[in-house]
This record gives sequence, C-alpha cells and structure tokens, in this order.
Amino acid sequence: MQSLVKHFLSRSAAIYERLDRAWWVFLFVPLVYFALIVWLQPPSRLGPSQRAPWLGRLLYDDYDMTAYALRGLNASLGRTAGRLDQPEAVGKAEFNNSLHARAPTAPSESPYFLEYPHACLLLFRLGFAFGPGAERQGIPAVIQDADYHDLVEHTPRDNFEKAIWRQLRLATRIYAALGAICLLGLMFVLRTGYEPGGGLSGPVILAVLPATLYFSLQRFDIVPALLTALGFTCLGRRRVIASAVFMAAATMVKLYPVVLVALLVRYLAAERKAMWTWMITYALTLAAFLLPSLFLSGPAAVWAPLAFQLKREPEDWTLYGYILPTFLAAGWWGGLFRAGSLLLVLGCLLWRRPRDLAGMLRCGAIVLLVFVALQVFYSPQWIVWLTPLLIPLAGRRRSIFWSVVALDLTTFLTFPLAFDMADIPAKSCSKVALIGARFGVISFLAVSLWYAEFRRSAKTTEPASPDCQEDLLLPE
Repeated sequence: MQSLVKHFLSRSAAIYERLDRAWWVFLFVPLVYFALIVWLQPPSRLGPSQRAPWLGRLLYDDYDMTAYALRGLNASLGRTAGRLDQPEAVGKAEFNNSLHARAPTAPSESPYFLEYPHACLLLFRLGFAFGPGAERQGIPAVIQDADYHDLVEHTPRDNFEKAIWRQLRLATRIYAALGAICLLGLMFVLRTGYEPGGGLSGPVILAVLPATLYFSLQRFDIVPALLTALGFTCLGRRRVIASAVFMAAATMVKLYPVVLVALLVRYLAAERKAMWTWMITYALTLAAFLLPSLFLSGPAAVWAPLAFQLKREPEDWTLYGYILPTFLAAGWWGGLFRAGSLLLVLGCLLWRRPRDLAGMLRCGAIVLLVFVALQVFYSPQWIVWLTPLLIPLAGRRRSIFWSVVALDLTTFLTFPLAFDMADIPAKSCSKVALIGARFGVISFLAVSLWYAEFRRSAKTTEPASPDCQEDLLLPE
C-alpha cells in the first residue's frame, strides 16, 4: 500500500511538472468557456439554452446574473436603492398578465431592492453601459420591481418585450466577460507570485477547475478575489498603501475580506509605521466608497443590504441538520454560536503573529473556511473566495493541492449538478454524501493549515522559507 501511495505521488508530481511548464495554455480556458456560454445562450430571452436545453444550468446560470442585471438596470434609470423587503416571485401567469397591462414605469423617487453593497452598483451598471439607453426609460414598473426568477422564466412575446430581454441578456454577457477578464488577471497574479522572484506563486490549473471556472464567470465574486490577491501581492512587495487600497476595495464589493483585517494588522505589527499606514489607508478607502452612498441614499439604505444578509433564514444544503444540530442555525443562540466560533478561532490565530506572508495566508484561509462552513445558507461561489489564499499554498504542499481539487469537485457536484436533480431518493442520498464530503475536506484543510502554521511557529530557529522538502509539490 505504501509503495502504491509513493508511486501515485511521484506520478502526480511528474504530471504536475509538465502542466506547470505549459501554464500559459490554461489562460485560454476562460476565453473558450465564455465563447461557449455566448454560443449556447438565447439572445432575446433568459433561461436554458435553445441549442441544448437538456444542459439546464450545467454550463451557465441566469438566475443570479439576472439579479445583478436588474439592480444595474434600476441604477441606470436613476433610481435609488433602499427598499427593505425583497420582491416576491408571482409566477408565470400573474407576471404575464401584469406585463401585458403595460403598467407605467416606476417613479425614480421610489427605492428599489438591493441585497449587495452599494459599491457593487459600479459593476452592475456596466451591464447597461452599452446598448440603446433611451429605450430603457419605457421599461414597465412590473419589470423594475420584479423578482429576478420571474424575469428568467418569462418568454418574451412581442418586439417590445424582446428588446428589453435582449438588454438583460447583453448585461449578463458583459458580467461574464468581466468575470473572464478578472479570472485571467487572477491567474497572472498567482503565477507571478505574491513575493519578488516568484515567491508564493501557485499552480494556475487550480483556477480553471470546474467550480472555480463556473462561478468566476457566473457570479461577481471573482472581482473581490482578484482585489484580495492584488492586496497580498502589494503586501509581499512592501507596497503597504496599495495593499490597503486593494483590500478595502475588495471589502466594499464583498464584505468577507473584513475577517482578514485583524490578521493583516497582526502580521504588520512588527513594523509599527507600516501597520498604522495600512490601517489608516484602509479606513480612508472604506470612507471614500461609503460616503457617496451615505449622502445619496442615506444610512438606512446603505445598511439595508447587510441587514438582509444577517437576517437570512436557515436554508438547505448547509451543515445544520446533517453535521451540526439545527438549533444552532436560528435565533440569537445561533448567531452567538457562529460569531463566538469565528472569534475564538481568530483569537487563537492572533495569539502568535504570522512569521511570514505564507503564514498570513494559512491563517486567513483557516478563518475563511470556518466563516463559510458555519453560515446558515450555502453559496457555492465561496470557492472563489478561497483561491487567493489556497492556490499559492498549494504550490508548496501536495496535501493542499489535492484538497483544493477535492473541494472544487465537491462544490461543482453540489451545484449545479445535485442541486438541480429531480426530487428523488438519489438526490437525498447525494445531498448527504456531498455535505459530508464538503465538511470532511474543509476540516482536513483547516487542520492541516493549522498544523503547518503552528509547527513552524514553534520552531523559532527555522528560517522563513518554503515548507520542508518532503512537503513540496515540486522538487527544488
């Protein structure tokens, strides 16, 4: 058995070396994937492909992308975000009747619903930077204030409706193109490395695994992931101000990088000037993003997206009810459990300052793994959040490399494959197996990263260099 394991590791290392030498080939993958999406998508409606309807959401997902387009549409019409209640789906029949009535357009003074930070509108409005802007002024209120599920499931019936749905389709394609560009940028950053001379570079093949590729082009989480990677790249090159600006920008697009801030400050604590410079720049950048929204929309509207996320009800496909007891998912007790667990892990990691940037990545990955694992809802795009932290480490340790592969494949098998299966016993069995597999991979990753970090911290005489030779994915 031991000889088989050694043979597998040696063969996998040899295969990896060949792939790594031809890393530039993987840069074509996002471009080919984007072209395939455009070829499959119907141009004047949303939803499944007309060319291959049996694919369902296997290659693209219009639901979340339409939500982004709808928010961008309202912003481009001059409306202000701030509606507190989420629009409810009314179903095909009622939506068709309301649309057929050609209700007047919504007044620009009425707020629309936004569940994402206001900085995201800078991205969402790009979907309407091209095309006939004048025609958007006549879009009925039933569309402006619709639930995005109704838009995806509606089939346009006349030229008026087809023109509107073509604009929505164009917006989703622009978002996918932006995702492909950001993914290419992330791959370049990961290949270059966070440190001078190629230090902390990672295998870019991990950036084009099925789930990472899918959610990079079908969500906007690749944008904060790229900004986070740029923040680490600047930090590794001692460009403290630029690092803080990128990290703050990432925080304003998706709030999750805020859980890394305490670790970054602790990492810089040995150089007080650099630490204070980073903290002040980070705070000023946040203010630069927040103040315009506060003046234009008001504090309540700026707070509304965060309040919506914090009040989300427990959903399926999480660890609760399978790995963790369900009572920990709801109420103040559940919130206390999640916040307490995260703070406990963060406090343990802050006890000792990360000795180098690799240690910072390990600690940050642990915190993010705990954060996503304990949420009461499951968002498979979280896999993209982890790429700037795990891929540079995967180039050093084969255990992390294969764990990232396992987590990516488990994520893609969960969504869209198992998630969209018919409600049959096989789906229930698949759900239990995939949730267990996800918990197992996340646990293994967190424990192995914790062990690697504190093993190195305990050896104070060991220089801050790559991990031991036997742990390297590639021989030096």
